[in-house]
Amino acid sequence: MSLQLGEGVVDCSHTLRRSQIGMRCIIYKLKRFAWKIWNSLVTILALAAVAGLVVLAIRSYPNKESGLPGSMMIQEPLPTVIPDPTSTDILTPLPTETVTITVTIESDTGPFDIVVSEPRRLEIPLCNEMPKFAPDGNRYICSLGDLESRGLWLRSLDRGLERLLTKKPGGTAAWSPDGRAIAYIERPDQTVHVEGGIVKFLDLESGQEIEAGITDFTYRLDFTPDGKLVYHRRGELRLFDPTLRSERAVPGVTVANNLPYYYSEFKFSPDGKRIAGLEVAYDQGVLTVVDIETGQRIKISDQIGPPWGPFDWSPDGQQLAYSIVLEETRFPELWLVNADGSEPRRLCTTDQRGSYDFVTWLPNGKAILFVLMPGSGTDPILWSAYQVISPLGGEPKTLFTGGASIQLVDQGRQMVFYRFSDPQKGEPPGLGGDWVTFLSYQ
Repeated sequence: MSLQLGEGVVDCSHTLRRSQIGMRCIIYKLKRFAWKIWNSLVTILALAAVAGLVVLAIRSYPNKESGLPGSMMIQEPLPTVIPDPTSTDILTPLPTETVTITVTIESDTGPFDIVVSEPRRLEIPLCNEMPKFAPDGNRYICSLGDLESRGLWLRSLDRGLERLLTKKPGGTAAWSPDGRAIAYIERPDQTVHVEGGIVKFLDLESGQEIEAGITDFTYRLDFTPDGKLVYHRRGELRLFDPTLRSERAVPGVTVANNLPYYYSEFKFSPDGKRIAGLEVAYDQGVLTVVDIETGQRIKISDQIGPPWGPFDWSPDGQQLAYSIVLEETRFPELWLVNADGSEPRRLCTTDQRGSYDFVTWLPNGKAILFVLMPGSGTDPILWSAYQVISPLGGEPKTLFTGGASIQLVDQGRQMVFYRFSDPQKGEPPGLGGDWVTFLSYQ
């Protein structure tokens, strides 16, 4: 198409195309400009998100100086509150609206009730191993951090006080019976060639720390009822007296080493003069009682099956409750025997395979707690049952289900245990943590 204007000829189609192309160029440039602005906004938002993630990671990453996550760091250790060990006050009171169950069992003085609160999860950090609670049920020892920045900390439930015990934890820890001292194992310096760790005794009131000795078995520390520190060394059970600062071996007791027979589990009698020990060889367990002065041994049973706390002393030291697993059926049985080995009698059994673990007497001596652990299934801890029975026998009563271990604290008024999840509430596996239930009884 063309038009003649005077002596000139104008190609209209070419002019129109140029206008269209120019307009398209302008639109294209506007689109590119808008796209650049959009990309810049996206980049800014992405950088802001990355910065937020970096800040979050820094706050949650364990601090190498303190051994705690950044959000939990404290500037300096806070003083430790030492409660009166003779007080009967419950430091963490029973909630007034909690769900409770009541079980009645027989005793030598007649029926008595045990009121148990619905277990609740403790709001504490997830420790590298199960925390060790003080006798008051309030303070606890907890290992936090990864292998390079791990620290052993003293914490409390009510005030959140924190105190770094050591930046070089080398094993477990333990509380003295009165809660005024703790013992822990510290990893030695790399310049010192020690297989195991250094046992430390710390008086929490004076702050005085004593090096008790060296252990080659870092998974076990104990105190005797009269406050002596117990640890392993070269197959011997060693007793350290913090007052006299002296130590000696316990005769007649061989602990974990390479010998065919050794004690894998032991508990001191309430008077501290005898040890009940589980002597094992391969898959066979023998329960014996040993006099710590003479080394004299009394055989109680050779059918001990479960490896986790299968026996306990009565509070008066006159009897032992222990569990066995029958070889033919793999059914568990709970037994009671006098401390001298006389008059053994069965308290209860069940018709399902499993074991009675974590056998524990109540402080009043009127009931025995234990955990019925199923012997089959992919995760028996989820389906375990916490039960109680009278030392007179009878049917055991179930308190609640799901969990493992028993720590009785606060004079037997609180029980701390580990649970993967709460099966009663349909929680999925993996929600592990430390739980507590409150006990009320006469």
